[in-house]
Amino acid sequence: MQHPPVGHFRTVYEDIFRRHTLLFHGDIHRLLGMITLKHATGPQLREHQLTAVPTPGSDATDEVTPILSGGEARHEVRDLEYMRDLGLIDTGHPPRIANPIYAEVVPRELGHFVQTGLDQQTAWYVEEDGGLNIHKLLTAFATFFGEHTEHWLARFKDYPEAAPQLILQAYLQRIVNGGGRIEREYGLGRGRTDLLVLWPREAGQPSDLWQRFVIECKVLCSSDRKSLEGTIERGVEQTLGYMEKCGAAEGHLVLFDRRDEAQKQGLGQESKGSDQVTVWTL
Repeated sequence: MQHPPVGHFRTVYEDIFRRHTLLFHGDIHRLLGMITLKHATGPQLREHQLTAVPTPGSDATDEVTPILSGGEARHEVRDLEYMRDLGLIDTGHPPRIANPIYAEVVPRELGHFVQTGLDQQTAWYVEEDGGLNIHKLLTAFATFFGEHTEHWLARFKDYPEAAPQLILQAYLQRIVNGGGRIEREYGLGRGRTDLLVLWPREAGQPSDLWQRFVIECKVLCSSDRKSLEGTIERGVEQTLGYMEKCGAAEGHLVLFDRRDEAQKQGLGQESKGSDQVTVWTL
């Protein structure tokens, strides 16, 4: 996988640092210097101890994927400590990405090649009043994912479980970068990734007046014992809860059904989970 240029990282990180004001000015420049020298976290994220996928008879583990996808922990202590030494995860239990900066940087770095390869423009999804048409955006993503699923999943061979969510985040980032931002919540054992899309209707608008859309992502695998119906029901409840927490009036549950039987049926549909939540089964 071709690594993005250093200039890309400097632009991305400066944007993120501006939004996380807990860092002192000197720390920002020190960290930017480290990023320039090390090409950010990309090479670290692809080292064997972080990306190895378990195979029969092997003790290799995939450390990053469960955190990104909200899956259950399946790590060896030595690999977990290695991630902590790199500064990628915290010392808590269960482990989470170390800080808000890495929480945004990690999925953006991993999905950079998707984002830059998309023939999409922000203007296509902005309405006359300046608002973001999130339904139109997710409809376009559903079509894109259905037509190119295997191609893009193959590009994420190091992170198969988290791949659908990373592709969605890259697609959203491509559009939202044109004026808004995405906030993310994920970690081990959560069973989901929560995204909050923030969009101003006009330049200079106070952030408390921005549009707020919640997008909850779930992946249903063949190894899961949960039914599709049960997963949707629980997902809608969680989406509504996150909407209340964030003050969002509109929510979307994006469920990637990766079970073998689902792939044979070619599932891909939109339905209403509630008056406020739209369910996308892909």
